[in-house]
Amino acid sequence: MLIELDKLYSILDNITSDDSNLIIYKSSTGEEKISEYVDLTNSGTSNKEYLFYVSNTEDEKCESLRKEIKATVYVKPTANISGNTTICKGQSTDLEVALFGTKEYKITYTEQVGNTTTDKVLEFVDTDNKTISVSPTTTTTYALKEVIDGKSCKATLTG
Repeated sequence: MLIELDKLYSILDNITSDDSNLIIYKSSTGEEKISEYVDLTNSGTSNKEYLFYVSNTEDEKCESLRKEIKATVYVKPTANISGNTTICKGQSTDLEVALFGTKEYKITYTEQVGNTTTDKVLEFVDTDNKTISVSPTTTTTYALKEVIDGKSCKATLTG
């Protein structure tokens, strides 16, 4: 994700206590400033941390010491649902939801019988593998509708 420098300044202005001018650097000692965009991406399997160094000045002559600012880009969560495709009337089965992201999850899944679809919600799921026991009395289709992890990130759904 690219963040415009103006937006980063706006965020940093909210955490500083005075009206001085902020200068954002790529390192704690180097002279290379961030000029237009900050590229914050994470396509990996763990959270990624970025460091910036911010100083401020009231005029061009006197610049403060740099302070380290950490920005964390959380891993994109995923969720996959699986289970038996056919069971006999009166039997129960387990649906397995494999989750990857930051706990606690909010899982919304659908239960479809004929033309009627009902949303089911499970909140505060604090495990990476959730078992949902179901006992349908007729042909029923279950599907993930939405999974949101503990950092309010929406998961990519499969299954």
